[in-house]
Amino acid sequence: MQKVESYQPPVNSLPPIVLQDLLRKPEGWPVGIQINVYNILRIDTGGSQVFQASFIVKLTWYDEKYKDIPKDKTVKNLDDIELPRIQVMNAQEIDSFDIKLKACVGGLMFYQTRYKATIKENFELQNFPFDYQPLHIRLRATSSGQHLVFHESFRNGGDDPCKFEDSTLADFEFQQPLTRIIFDNKKSRNELTYQLVYKRARSYYHSHVYLPLLILEFITFTLALIDPADGFADAINIILISLLTQIAFRLGLADILPKVSYLTLVDYYFLTNILYSLLLCIFEIIFFFVEKERDERIYYFLGLFGTWVLFNIIYFYILTHRKFTLEDCDRQLKLLAGKTNSITMKDVKFIKKEPKALEKKEK
Repeated sequence: MQKVESYQPPVNSLPPIVLQDLLRKPEGWPVGIQINVYNILRIDTGGSQVFQASFIVKLTWYDEKYKDIPKDKTVKNLDDIELPRIQVMNAQEIDSFDIKLKACVGGLMFYQTRYKATIKENFELQNFPFDYQPLHIRLRATSSGQHLVFHESFRNGGDDPCKFEDSTLADFEFQQPLTRIIFDNKKSRNELTYQLVYKRARSYYHSHVYLPLLILEFITFTLALIDPADGFADAINIILISLLTQIAFRLGLADILPKVSYLTLVDYYFLTNILYSLLLCIFEIIFFFVEKERDERIYYFLGLFGTWVLFNIIYFYILTHRKFTLEDCDRQLKLLAGKTNSITMKDVKFIKKEPKALEKKEK
């Protein structure tokens, strides 16, 4: 095995990490990887459960054939070089373009490809109203000639590999501290999951869910307190129309909310309002058969209305005072990733050489 000991990188070049264990061996080809997601175009948490992303994948490896080149150069003929192949395993549609390869003095190779992909995702609503939605890009690197492995010494580029240039998602907020890389712990080590997290804006649910439903139920109570012209028939019709409207409203939200197998706080709010509408209907039927006067009925309706107001006060108090820790989110994200023993970004030590340190070495 050949050793590289005395190489000093140029000041203005990318910081190469050339170690003796980065040479190609029969058991593996060490390759470094860096991902920069620079645009999230769409997040569909409803029917299709996909998101669209534009990102750059940068691969780094050491090639002995380019060790003695006099200066850095761009390699234009890619057919003469064995290149790692990157697969985005959870992509439904993908386009790759702007492929570049650069050989640096000392044998370090930099290979860059841009991608635009529509990626399948499983969204959750476990921690509503915080509604953290992790987006995963699952990558696999392969080579026709050798077994490829991701090498820790090639994880370079600083502490912030995710820098956004553009995003048109008004209802989502990017959560930068939760961006991480999850490496597969299998011996192959040629797969990783790049995870970034978006949080649905809380105001989205206030304006699209709670406020319309609150107004609808308030109108139902108000009409129930008013003596209708035709008595019992009109009162029942008003309440049933409100009940069916709430059910239709919930079905209409199915296109924007994740399809999950458990009840969320949104579901509980809908079910509680539907229950109050049913109670109003039952009270009207009971009062019709017992022939209570309208003045006597109003006290029962006011009591029911008071409990509904109290329910809304408690519900919104819990929503506004609920605290959410990163540890809670981390457990959810690991569950969604399906890799509880993964290496996360906070455990990875990025190698970054400062220009001043390089100048001292050259002197």
